[in-house]
Amino acid sequence: MTAVVPPAAVRALLRPQSVAIIGATPGDGRGGWIQQQLVRYGYDGAIYPVNPRYTSVRGLPAYASLADIGAPVEFAAVALGANQAVQAMQDCAAAGVRAVLFVASGFAEVGAAGAAIQAEVRRIALAHGIAVCGPNCYGIANIHGRFAAYGGALSDGLHAGPVALLFQSGALTHAAMDVVADRGCGYSYVITTGNEAVLSLADYLEALADDDATRVIACFVEGIADPARFFAAARRVAAAGKRLIVLKTGRSALAQHAALAHTGALTGPDAIYDALFRQAGIVRVGDIDELIETAELLCVAPRPRPVAAALVSISGGTCGLAADLAHAAGLELATLADATLARLRAFLPAFATPNNPLDLTGAIGGEPTLLPQALAALCDDPAVGLVALALNTPIGGDAASRGLYQQMCAALAASRARQPQPHVACSVSSGAWDPAIVAALRAADVPLLQGLREAIHAMAHWQRPAAPAALPATPAGLPDMPADAPRVLGERAALALLARAGLPVVRAIAAADADAAVAAAERLGYPVALKLDVAELAHKTEIGGVMLDLADAAAVAAAQATLQQRARRALSADAGVLVQPMVRGAEMLLGVTNHPGLGPVVAFGLGGVLVEVLGDIAIRAAPFDAATARAMIAETRAARVLAGFRGAPPGDIEALAQVIARLAALAWHWRDHLEAIDINPVMVLPAGQGVVLVDALIVRRAAG
Repeated sequence: MTAVVPPAAVRALLRPQSVAIIGATPGDGRGGWIQQQLVRYGYDGAIYPVNPRYTSVRGLPAYASLADIGAPVEFAAVALGANQAVQAMQDCAAAGVRAVLFVASGFAEVGAAGAAIQAEVRRIALAHGIAVCGPNCYGIANIHGRFAAYGGALSDGLHAGPVALLFQSGALTHAAMDVVADRGCGYSYVITTGNEAVLSLADYLEALADDDATRVIACFVEGIADPARFFAAARRVAAAGKRLIVLKTGRSALAQHAALAHTGALTGPDAIYDALFRQAGIVRVGDIDELIETAELLCVAPRPRPVAAALVSISGGTCGLAADLAHAAGLELATLADATLARLRAFLPAFATPNNPLDLTGAIGGEPTLLPQALAALCDDPAVGLVALALNTPIGGDAASRGLYQQMCAALAASRARQPQPHVACSVSSGAWDPAIVAALRAADVPLLQGLREAIHAMAHWQRPAAPAALPATPAGLPDMPADAPRVLGERAALALLARAGLPVVRAIAAADADAAVAAAERLGYPVALKLDVAELAHKTEIGGVMLDLADAAAVAAAQATLQQRARRALSADAGVLVQPMVRGAEMLLGVTNHPGLGPVVAFGLGGVLVEVLGDIAIRAAPFDAATARAMIAETRAARVLAGFRGAPPGDIEALAQVIARLAALAWHWRDHLEAIDINPVMVLPAGQGVVLVDALIVRRAAG
């Protein structure tokens, strides 16, 4: 996927040499605010107010139109209503403007008339290669470049740093900016994208990937118009050695993708986004606090080896809470070496128990050397990759406690100067920080995180690999989806097609009557299973269309008669049956859902009829390799079953991983024609004996 406008135009949007404000006013409207912000932040390029009603605005000469300026204009901020947007865009194109900001609302978000205006703005922009931010947004602030074409308020304490805020919501930028104004994390950019008439999140991500001042991108997302471009841009960010953190709404509001297959009910759009984010190296967070605390940590703390954390507090309660939160967040806590534990016992009070999290106890008030000694011992442990100090309150309730916290943070800063591991300070609750603590830790490059839950989630995000999953090559021998296939391929046709793709399927013989069913069973060997052979019947178990463990000819004949009765009752027609050998193994589920715009994802979990009730599913976007498939297996309860549960032999996990990866490749190969695949059960045989796909359903994408 390629950018919609030249990269030079995007650079002009973010770092312009000259700015015109169309609709500039001496009052407090958007045009006035933008000019005020430019001056306030010390923008050193030319500023040209444009408004035919004034000869000067805020001490600068005003111009009746862009054409009257008589000098090149690289960027135009349009502070006019939507009804004047098209004319303003035409004027910008005629004047050779490279980048335009529209701050007004009244475009596609209000209905058809506004959408038509927005579409015309886009048409003009694409015809002339103009980068457009908005409409319906605050605008852009480049903090390092001292450029702020911003129609909203910017926090007074905002300072330059390595974090770019990229938000689809302008109002929420206030929450992010205000929280960190007095802490160590500074910003490179504040960008609000609005309706994204021309530039999308992907365009900004591509530009920020190449920006030397940006190391972390914190992104608030309501919707992704072009997922393929977005995730390609996210991979580019990761390839540049930068971290992308995303807070995306829609976990509860997005409807699950309708599908005929069972797995469609398990892989709704938000679950698909989770998989795509993980595979693209994106950190997904749950709220603004977690977004900011994670950015605060990632912008200053490199990710070394090892990554396990050691947590220190002066409260047993805090240590217990931290341990629970760490378990829930997936934060890996270091297992301290015996030598480290012995070293800690040598100076801790007799009533203290060395552990991780480490409780220094209230004795620290009278023994100020406890913390420096503990930090040194922890940092010398080869298992520890990060050290965190949890403070019960951010500021202290009185002079004595403030003095203690200042002393503790000074020890943390001193340890950071000597030790290679990142150090973190965090508060158990949120609130104002003591300015003395802020200054000491900021000078030492120790991040200050607010809230124990948020801090622990940030550390867990820090531990996880930043590199996106590699995209494997497409394997040979994958068949095309037959052009004449029906929309729903029932079990017989689906298994045959999967077998052509090199997947191991159960042997099945079709039988039209009881005699044929018995003959098939004799050929296959007892015991056998009988299933109704009806292509349009998606889920046979719902009408009792499957009979298992048939041990002899009489049982097969009786089962065939029973299935015929059920077919007549449910389908008003006779039906044939499929005869299959009984396969013994651990029952698993495999499925594919191909969501429009997001592509195919593969779901894996425990199989059987209760799969939707259990909901224990691992999801990844296709294609992926066997290593990713093994990770999917490991993160579900199926891993325990496959390891050999209650005396059962261990399952053939390697064969299962190969099958999952090949199904992912097949789903990607069929992505233009596939809606869903449901394979349930997948029988995993004992280690070394393979895997058998026992039942399957394939749904083609509907025409149009």
